[in-house]
Amino acid sequence: MKNLKYFLILLYGVWFFGCDTSGSSADKDATALSKLMPIESPASTGSGEPNLFTDPEGTVYLSWVENTENESLLKFSTLDNEAWSEPRTITSGSDWFVNWADFPMVASDGKGHLVAHYLAKTAAGTYAYGVFMVFSHDGGKTWSEPVIPHETETPTEHGFVSILHWKDGYFAAWLDGRNTGEKGGAMTIRAAFMDFSGNIREEFELDDRICDCCQTSVALTEHGPVVLYRDRSEKEIRDMSIVRWEEGNWTAPEIIYNDNWYIPGCPVNGPVAASDGSNLAVAWYTAPDQESRINFSYSLDAGKSFGEPVRIDDGHPIGRVDIEMLDDGSAVVSWVEDTGVAGEIRVKHLDAEGIELDAFIIAKTSVSRASGFPQMTRQGNKLIFAWRDVSDEENPVIKTAVYQL
Repeated sequence: MKNLKYFLILLYGVWFFGCDTSGSSADKDATALSKLMPIESPASTGSGEPNLFTDPEGTVYLSWVENTENESLLKFSTLDNEAWSEPRTITSGSDWFVNWADFPMVASDGKGHLVAHYLAKTAAGTYAYGVFMVFSHDGGKTWSEPVIPHETETPTEHGFVSILHWKDGYFAAWLDGRNTGEKGGAMTIRAAFMDFSGNIREEFELDDRICDCCQTSVALTEHGPVVLYRDRSEKEIRDMSIVRWEEGNWTAPEIIYNDNWYIPGCPVNGPVAASDGSNLAVAWYTAPDQESRINFSYSLDAGKSFGEPVRIDDGHPIGRVDIEMLDDGSAVVSWVEDTGVAGEIRVKHLDAEGIELDAFIIAKTSVSRASGFPQMTRQGNKLIFAWRDVSDEENPVIKTAVYQL
């Protein structure tokens, strides 16, 4: 009965949209419902900050934060036969910095090595917090003591971490505020190569002036990692930049496209990227001339150059973008669209030129901060979604669903 209840609730929130006239709206509704299956979430009521990750072996991880009166707990579960495993607690603390847009995550090499990160206070100041990483070598049964990958002497902001498995360890990128605060400098983006226990092999400053609180994104190409982020010029133009690892060095930051968005503040909306090795698909939120849009661009040379961006939203996006690449080189992009009375988690399937191949809606959502950032990941020919439903403001829940491609 519980699964039937979830199905009926989702029934009223899912339908196809677009300009395809090959079938009736009823046909499209039936097609959507046949492809989208809700999965009972393992997270307790009141949980937030969901994140999804698929490791190289195809295992899907869902992580989230549960808050009690005295502490926060980072938990995770894995997807098995379209059901979530019993949740496991990674770590907990009473001094965490829990933020709707800067959420923890779990990453894995698919062979038992896992890493997770969370944010915790490093001093009394409101935004004095750091990145703490914990590591597991037994599939998440036990976890190490926390490791801090950055300098700790400055009581400033650090966060918006992206992590992926590379070679015999991990690659991580994060926003680093060591030059802010009393130093009066700008936010930077830094990165590090580390082993499976968190020992840093090399650390780098990738850009010495970037936007203060937008998510980072990393992808692995045939040459190595690429990092995408929202840059920040001296004139407060905040467009998307990329740095690439090539032949043992990082390239200089390059603007992906000159949106020329002037905004003297952070929009809390970072880029997303996905790669199949040689191709790199990118999507991002921007609002030049106060016109919000979601742009999509594609690179055929692992990020060295990009095609002209294509606008893919439906007129009123608020951002919160995610992306996945499929085996044929096409891409799937999700975002939150404002309908005027609520929000909707919308998805479009695009070819390399940004031409729409399919479009559908996952669920209704709120445009408030409380709903957070919807998540999407891919497992074979399926897309897995997770989002925070705040329709009952006193009892928000994390919902999950699988969409059959």
